[in-house]
Amino acid sequence: MQAIKARAHAHLGDVISARRAIQLAGEEGQAQRDELHDGVGGEFAFTQERLAMSTSTTALLVGDAAQAESDARRALELIKQRPPEGQSSHVRASAAADLAHARLLAGDVDGAAEALTAVWSVPAEARKTGIIVRTARIARYLARPEYHGAQRPTTLREQIEEYNRVSPPHRIGPHVGLLAIEA
Repeated sequence: MQAIKARAHAHLGDVISARRAIQLAGEEGQAQRDELHDGVGGEFAFTQERLAMSTSTTALLVGDAAQAESDARRALELIKQRPPEGQSSHVRASAAADLAHARLLAGDVDGAAEALTAVWSVPAEARKTGIIVRTARIARYLARPEYHGAQRPTTLREQIEEYNRVSPPHRIGPHVGLLAIEA
């Protein structure tokens, strides 16, 4: 629950509360269970890798690229420890997109491109809103004036636009997925 609270605070611009909720989420670990949130459909039950991915997204929202990169790397390392059938492609792609975004904020376009390779492997029908929102943020960042005319950023932006165009959230309505608060 704290990870969700952290994201909400970050969306509201409350950096101090977001950071505190991230800290509490890490302290809670998996010991606490809440039947309503963890049991009913399991939507809010966070594995350790999903928690790390979520906190990387929150760190990006509050402008902490270093923390975002660290948490995204941790999520990717944790997911590799699971057997292949237990790995979530959504969490992997979301963490990889967060890692790419953090690297862009640090001025590392090549590193961002490398991180996105895990995103490209997600089949179109499995591209959930969270992945699309994250990649759309990256595309918007790559559209900044400092990247105009630069080949690598332009190619990445075009690749993201095509990737998102064929996703279910975009087919439902191109703006629906971008307005949602993703997982």
